[in-house]
Amino acid sequence: EDSMRLLIRGGPQEAEEVDEELVEIFLEEALELIDALETSLQEWTHAPTNTHPLAALLRTLHTLKGG
Repeated sequence: EDSMRLLIRGGPQEAEEVDEELVEIFLEEALELIDALETSLQEWTHAPTNTHPLAALLRTLHTLKGG
């Protein structure tokens, strides 16, 4: 089967079918964003007065949340 069941807010009775390929793409991109977050956080921690890593961190968080 090309889709899987995804449980959403209301519980199992409100399951929605989701394309596995889209989930795989999302997870791959999310892992890349998490790596970028880690890098930005490390840079900002080492130089807290440098606002560039903080800006990158905030942009990446915004992207990750889907905004």
